[in-house]
Amino acid sequence: MLTGRRRVETRGLPFVGFACVMAIWLLAPLLLADRVAQDAVPFVVAGELVSSDPGAVYATDATDLYDLPPAFAERSCELTPPDRRCSDVNVAFLSPPQTLPFLDALARLGSGELGILVMRLLGAGALVAGMVVLWRRLAHRTRRAPVLLLVTALVLTPFATVPVALGQTSPLLFLSAAMGVGIAERARGRAAFVLVWCATIVTKLVPAAMGVVLVAQRRWRTLAWAAGVLVVLTALTAVLYPVDLFGQFVEATRRTTELTISHHFNRAADGLLRRWWPGFGSAPWPMLLLGLRLAVVAVLGWVGMRRATDDEQWAFAWLALLFISPLLWGHYLWVVPGALGLALASRPQLDDRMLALLPGFSLAVSAFATPNVFQGPLPWLQLVTLVAALVVVALLPRSDPVASAVARTHTRPQNENVL
Repeated sequence: MLTGRRRVETRGLPFVGFACVMAIWLLAPLLLADRVAQDAVPFVVAGELVSSDPGAVYATDATDLYDLPPAFAERSCELTPPDRRCSDVNVAFLSPPQTLPFLDALARLGSGELGILVMRLLGAGALVAGMVVLWRRLAHRTRRAPVLLLVTALVLTPFATVPVALGQTSPLLFLSAAMGVGIAERARGRAAFVLVWCATIVTKLVPAAMGVVLVAQRRWRTLAWAAGVLVVLTALTAVLYPVDLFGQFVEATRRTTELTISHHFNRAADGLLRRWWPGFGSAPWPMLLLGLRLAVVAVLGWVGMRRATDDEQWAFAWLALLFISPLLWGHYLWVVPGALGLALASRPQLDDRMLALLPGFSLAVSAFATPNVFQGPLPWLQLVTLVAALVVVALLPRSDPVASAVARTHTRPQNENVL
């Protein structure tokens, strides 16, 4: 049974190995500096153009994801390695305008290459922070937990190179899933939770739906702080830049979403079925599939979440959000080890066999999502891995309902030393 205070396992070779792997992850932005930063470039270019040419930030007339405004395309090409064809790799900026004050400040560093490095460092830092949170939660829980966590870090290392090299913000999803909501019981943890969750919202918008979990758990103070941060960012954006950027964002998102559903790197059920059966994009099939996904989530939630702890609900909700969404890029599967690790850590009783699920799922994620392919079974296996993780997280609390109910009374002390 969990106690009020927790010790952090920092002894032995497994911890040394884990620390070395984390150091490699932090060095990855430098080791991968010559790779194309496909997702960092639009952030950097948007920050550079928002003051001088705000009308070129969003691709409101795009016919595909690579159709960029002329000024945006020109600057993106300047930041692309010369051995890569610009029109094949440079993509549009699709984050909400609330991201622009940070990106504007980033642009004032004076170098696009330095801005790309910062984006990569932020991604690597988020991945390491999420893994450290999982270590602190789990390393002391079973006899072989340190070894299992070291194996988890090792098998995830190839997958870590994907978001770091490309400069993606998906590591924030992993960090938010791994942190959980229980840390918001205390002021320091609440600040960290709000900062990370708001960062996922202003970079990807869809994570705002996670607020439903906070409402269900009646975490009004946490919601108020998050709302305050977003209101301040919105007001700052409206003061610093043209207000019509918000309308341009809506239009660019509307145009791009339909185009990207059929993109060959979309691993969601919508995209996979459209490529397998072109007629699937016509009514009523998309709505029927959405209804089916919602029904699956509702049934799993009813079966497994009624007696779950708040953190287990948070983990389940992250996986459910990815499952329901019509867009699922391979690097979003970072949520799987984060959510599964959080769910396992929330159990009052844990053994090595159950904890082995974490390196097992991490190996599947890394093996299926690291290869840059869009044909064959791997895209389908990515979706299967997500669904399997959703089912496992839903059924974990159900396997020991009495203990899960007892664990709810330990939520505060259990999470107070996570950060």
